[in-house]
Amino acid sequence: MRKIKLLAFMCAMFMAATPAAMAAETIKLGVAGAHSGNLAGYGQGTLNAAHILVDQVNAAGGVAGGKMIEIVQQDDQCKPELASTAASRLISENVNLVIGHICTGATQAALPLYTESKVVAISPSSTAPGLTQSGNNPTFFRTIASDDDQARIAVMCLEDVVKVKKVAILHDKGEYGRGYADFVQEFLKINNKVEVVLFEGITSGAADFAPIIQKVRSSGAEALVFGGYDPDGAKLASQLQRRRIDIPLIGPDGLRVESYIRLAGKAAENTYASGTRDVSNNPLYKKAMQDHMDKYGTPPPAQFYMQGYAATQAAINAINKAGGTDDTAKIMEILRTEYVDTPLGKVRFDSKGDAEGVGFALFKVENGKFVQISE
Repeated sequence: MRKIKLLAFMCAMFMAATPAAMAAETIKLGVAGAHSGNLAGYGQGTLNAAHILVDQVNAAGGVAGGKMIEIVQQDDQCKPELASTAASRLISENVNLVIGHICTGATQAALPLYTESKVVAISPSSTAPGLTQSGNNPTFFRTIASDDDQARIAVMCLEDVVKVKKVAILHDKGEYGRGYADFVQEFLKINNKVEVVLFEGITSGAADFAPIIQKVRSSGAEALVFGGYDPDGAKLASQLQRRRIDIPLIGPDGLRVESYIRLAGKAAENTYASGTRDVSNNPLYKKAMQDHMDKYGTPPPAQFYMQGYAATQAAINAINKAGGTDDTAKIMEILRTEYVDTPLGKVRFDSKGDAEGVGFALFKVENGKFVQISE
């Protein structure tokens, strides 16, 4: 009888310990970004990509000798104040590797917390040059090029494509939009071929941009450069058309989204925007597209899905090779030294955290679609 009781006791102890043991074998991967709100289209693709790849890895037996990956997601709506809260929550849940954040301002707000806690963050979309080039964020990486590259494309568009002599530059006063606008203005001054006749910030989210549209008209600008996201950009394009101001609108990848065309309608047809190069002939791009169709029944959101897919692939490879996420230095070493085959091509990161070989091209809206017109 004593043996039976002892055996029962040992079984009970084993069963009680099993959940904890299993939990110890689970690796947490954070995914932070805009999952709701006006800019949810920017973050949903990355979230979907992470779920697709983690499901595939777990179904194949996990990583690092059989450990399962658990996604811990946090919605920041691309708002800096919510991003800080999201980062704090991820850190409190012992997440040591994060895919995100999505918008530059939100990323800027979260990074000091990650840096202090030695959490690795890989953004698919935050483009401010200083995020990597300043050296202040050693645990930050990204699978997209920076805004100074986008600004150079805007200058090329002004000088060589639409060939104007005067330009108005507007921005939404945010980290991303203002940073892009500043770089465009700086590069135009260096080249000294196009005169900036108006440089001003708008009130993001305003229903009517009539006063600033009138300033654009009065300035004599032959083109408008806008630094910001698609909701404001689409309003500007629509109101330019309504007032019969027939000038091209040029912007960054915040405009190169399908929602911009949907919101602006026919007014989008005179728009140029930078965006990541067309890699649709890459077999892994086609696989990633099919993966989304298989899991969600629809094509992926157009913006940042592939960058999020690549970021998650790089993260999973680093987790697998490092045996988990506890050794931040090892994770960072793997990210910087090992190429990973992704829909964007072979990706690894330089010493500053930028993905090698990833760049932007110029697109134009033609017949309701963005068409790449430069390499």
